[in-house]
Amino acid sequence: MTAQEIFDTVVAHLRKQNEVSVDDVGVCKYRSDDGLKCAVGCLIDDDHYEPSMEGKTVEILIELGLLPEHLKPHKNLLIELQTIHDHDDPGNWESEFERVAECLNLYFDSL
Repeated sequence: MTAQEIFDTVVAHLRKQNEVSVDDVGVCKYRSDDGLKCAVGCLIDDDHYEPSMEGKTVEILIELGLLPEHLKPHKNLLIELQTIHDHDDPGNWESEFERVAECLNLYFDSL
């Protein structure tokens, strides 16, 4: 996947989901028990997902070899998208998507 494809996929996913993927106490999860997925979780195929990924940052997933190979070159983009999901209210996501697109020279299709 290219950086643009990753960005477009995550933006579309988070727009549709419009809520964060968290556990019962509000900790962000790649995949929650209620079927939600975070910004990076939506990029991980079922064949690559392992519950042991939970609680680990993108950097750690890369170090441990748990992140699919095609995503590894896009570490900075993944970190930015994960941060938006984990730390911003869904009502602020659009402006954050636009900020990331500008910083990383990606096309952003606003609503």
